[in-house]
Amino acid sequence: MDQTQRDLAAFLGATEQTVRLWERNREKPIPSMADRFLRATYLAYLGDLPFRRMLQRLAELDQVHDGKGRFQETANGWKSIKAPPLEEQHAS
Repeated sequence: MDQTQRDLAAFLGATEQTVRLWERNREKPIPSMADRFLRATYLAYLGDLPFRRMLQRLAELDQVHDGKGRFQETANGWKSIKAPPLEEQHAS
């Protein structure tokens, strides 16, 4: 996004050294709030999604129903499928 480490740090309310460490140590994830904010900012920068829709999508991706992923194999590979609501899972 053509930002310096200093500018990005100021934008995030972090130190320049923190941003530098994030960039160098790619094996260690950055804090989840900063990660989400950076991803949202980048998508808005690209203009790929309207900001509100993007935030809704990020919120959907963060929801965990029962900790079990559900997938279905299709002709185009595996696709995630919705889990039934928790009430239905516990009723059966």
